[in-house]
Amino acid sequence: RLGDGWGAYVPGCGTPKWYADCIKQYSDKLGQNHKTLEDQKRTLVFVCIIEETEEAVERALHNLAIRWDVAAFLPSTEVWKEAGFTNPLGDDWSYSRDMLPTKWTREAALNIANQVPPEAVRALRICGTPRQAAEQIQRYIEAGCNYACLVNYAGLVGAGSWSAGATGSKVMDETFAILRELYGHTQPKIK
Repeated sequence: RLGDGWGAYVPGCGTPKWYADCIKQYSDKLGQNHKTLEDQKRTLVFVCIIEETEEAVERALHNLAIRWDVAAFLPSTEVWKEAGFTNPLGDDWSYSRDMLPTKWTREAALNIANQVPPEAVRALRICGTPRQAAEQIQRYIEAGCNYACLVNYAGLVGAGSWSAGATGSKVMDETFAILRELYGHTQPKIK
C-alpha cells in the first residue's frame, strides 16, 4: 500500500489551522483518485520539549542547542512570522536550501542561538508538562492527524546525555496516556 498516507512535522511546518487546510487539499486530491481520507495514514512528527514540571520546561527553553534547532531546522520562516517573531537567520531561510553544516562555525551557530528568545521556542515547539503537551497535540489531531510520533528534545538534546532518555521516556508515556484518555483509546499490548 504505497502512497496511502501523508506526513509532516509540527509545529515547524505550521499551525493546526495550516494542517487542517492541508488535510482539506489532501482529501480533495484523494477524491480525484477514488480514495478516501479515512483510508489514509495522516502522520505528524511532533517536535516537543516535555518535562515533568513547568520549571524544567523553562530551563529547557534556554538551552542553546534547542534554540539553534528552532532557528535553523524549519522548511521556511513562515511559522516564525505567524507566531510574531523574526528568525535571526533571515526572512527567506529554508533548512533544505540553506543549511550547509560545513559553513557554520560553532561561534556563528551560538550567535544565532543566542538571538532566539525562549518565547519563540515555546511558540514553535510543543512545550510543557505532559498534560500541556497533550492539549497542544490534541489540536492537530482534531485537525486531521491520525498517527502521532513524538520526539522529545528535552530529554536528549537538553541533557546532552543518552541516559536522560529514561526520564524523557517517562514524560512521553504520560503524554501518550493523556492522549489515549482524551480519545478513549487503550494502551496497546506489547507482544
